Amino acid sequence: MKPILITGGCGFVGRHVTKYVLNNHLTDSIWLVDDLFTGRDPAGWLPQCFTSSRVSSTCTAFEREGTVVYFVKEDVRKFFAEYLTSPFARDLPKFGDVIHLAS
Repeated sequence: MKPILITGGCGFVGRHVTKYVLNNHLTDSIWLVDDLFTGRDPAGWLPQCFTSSRVSSTCTAFEREGTVVYFVKEDVRKFFAEYLTSPFARDLPKFGDVIHLAS
């Protein structure tokens, strides 16, 4: 299964969408991109939050409900700008679905 990208995954709606995807085992991996400006750690899932200037090192990974969750604490605009132009882009996954909830 291809990974699912959820932008704004730590906001009110994003938390519920993320829980739904996890509980129904819709994918093997989820990428959450959220700057936590208005969101928060969804139910204590995020063991740590940090940022960096490079896409390859901005995320932390952990497993929940048999699904690997990658959390990127970053503004979605910066994430996509770096994702599309980064020399590491070829190493990042090709997302099967994108659920855009960031505001």
